[in-house]
Amino acid sequence: MFMSDKAKETKKNESDSITDIIISNHKHIFHKNIENFFLVDYENVKLDGLNGIENRKKTDSICIFYSKNADKMSFDLHAILNNTKAVISTQRVRVGYKNALDFQLTSFLGYAISQCRENCKKKVDFYIVTKDNGFNCLIDYWKKQGVDVYMVRSLVTQDEVYDELEYKVRKLLEYEEEEDIQFAMECINTCPTKTAVNAAMMKKYGDGKKVSKVYQAIKPLLENKS
Repeated sequence: MFMSDKAKETKKNESDSITDIIISNHKHIFHKNIENFFLVDYENVKLDGLNGIENRKKTDSICIFYSKNADKMSFDLHAILNNTKAVISTQRVRVGYKNALDFQLTSFLGYAISQCRENCKKKVDFYIVTKDNGFNCLIDYWKKQGVDVYMVRSLVTQDEVYDELEYKVRKLLEYEEEEDIQFAMECINTCPTKTAVNAAMMKKYGDGKKVSKVYQAIKPLLENKS
């Protein structure tokens, strides 16, 4: 199909827009005092993923990945974005391919890690704000490279959202659903014995294989129970 020069130029500008944002914000989003870097999968978490943004600091950088499938913002949220002390940047990603946003966010994470290593004075922790467990393989990869990457559901860090028990349970059940994590913590906190924990899980799941999987994972945290 014939495409006019103007249409070609429009298409080129659209395809280059992400690169332009990266270049224009280079020194800003990777300034030397950054300590926490958040990459928000806005398509996945929507407005809930931005909970806590009002508490972020000058040492935080937040990059929001959105697409035409998820680009709505309330006036209140717009005001909060303008008033937060954190560095805010946005990436409008191209869609039309399966997992398009995920691939672009993943690529940008590698770029962000290299830029923070080069420009930031302190070690930077990275947070992918999403409910998509598919990112766990990415987190495992970077941890093997000595980079701390976490998956969270809103703009909070590990230290802020987890007490010691919750942190341990989440580490042991990192590939399980949120409902399973919450239930495991409830069992640990309320069941007086190991037998009671096992019985509570059997009642909930009714599946011996599932119970065994979750129970064995959290067993190290049951040592104080008879």
